[in-house]
Amino acid sequence: MNIVDQATQFVALKYDGKRRTAMQIPYATHLFGVARILKNTGYRDIVVTAGLLHDILEDNFATEPELRAHFGEDVLQLVKATTEMPKSEDWHIRKQYVINSIPKKSPDELAILLAEKIHNMRSIIVELEQFGEELWNNFNAPKEQQEWYYRSILEQVETYHPNALLLPQLQQVVEKLFAKVAH
Repeated sequence: MNIVDQATQFVALKYDGKRRTAMQIPYATHLFGVARILKNTGYRDIVVTAGLLHDILEDNFATEPELRAHFGEDVLQLVKATTEMPKSEDWHIRKQYVINSIPKKSPDELAILLAEKIHNMRSIIVELEQFGEELWNNFNAPKEQQEWYYRSILEQVETYHPNALLLPQLQQVVEKLFAKVAH
């Protein structure tokens, strides 16, 4: 079994029964979606694996030694590089930290971050169609702050990583989501 298949099983077990978003879909579908974006863009299996595992440390569903033992040091370092600050921190501080980290990210670290943001925004677009503008009430910050966050990420990537493979997808989904919000 290759490393992506191992991570897929690992994630399915660790996130069993966990739900995400207003539609209450299984949380693992987000992780699989991030991995699919990375795989379809041509990233190596190690990056796809880290994409599958990107939330696992911040969600406290695995430890660093556990990830190292199952997937190796390279995957662990990619996961750590894309792990956000604890959710106990203020929303704006956590998001500013992500924005400020973008100039220093390696291409692989950036790809995981962007795949995750692209998948998040695509999910929001689908849910807006079902739930309407009230969906924004489910977030930790209002839609104006969400727009600031995603547009700030886009600006940082355009400035510091203009050749990022996922930049066109990021541009497209940011414009689609926030043009939709404006209506």
